[in-house]
Amino acid sequence: MTVAADRDGALQRFAAAHGLKCLHIELARGAQPLQPMLSWRGRGGFGPQRARAEAVAAQLRAAGLAPVRIKIEAAPGNRGVPRHDTDAVAGRYFESHIKLLLPAGADLAALAARVAGHGAHLSRNALRTREDGLDERFVTQRSRGGLERTQADLRALLDALDGMGLRRAGAETEYVVYDDNLAVDDGWIDMGTDDPLARCAGR
Repeated sequence: MTVAADRDGALQRFAAAHGLKCLHIELARGAQPLQPMLSWRGRGGFGPQRARAEAVAAQLRAAGLAPVRIKIEAAPGNRGVPRHDTDAVAGRYFESHIKLLLPAGADLAALAARVAGHGAHLSRNALRTREDGLDERFVTQRSRGGLERTQADLRALLDALDGMGLRRAGAETEYVVYDDNLAVDDGWIDMGTDDPLARCAGR
């Protein structure tokens, strides 16, 4: 869940009081380059998860904070996650994250240019500082197709990163089943105009 701003650490205090994780995601570019957000894990169907998210949003508003986005993700192994482009659902998408550990002074411009060729972009958690001096950066890639296409796109991106000799600390893919304000990411990541639903229908 993304909020408009974290004034004086209010979101961090809210997270601590409610057992939630607080992040300050800093995008490399975009209309809202700093995105304070809350994250938590849940189990069960979509209805209960959305109800909980709406309840947290109400608590945030009561605390004087302004939620601007609710985003609900599922692990790709869940039932109902589309495997093929023909199974894609309008308004839903896959999102892959690769964590990189970069040395101080790494050429971020060159990295951004390389991943952009794979439809991916950079971000970091501004609240996270490593004791070993390495710089954590995330590479995010999205796909509106099925899981098979998503995995192929991710593999190509991983190969490109490995070709740069970069140290990877992990990669994961999630299926976004609900996103009520994708415009928050305007100017940061472009999902493109290749619509798998239209393509599979022969349009």
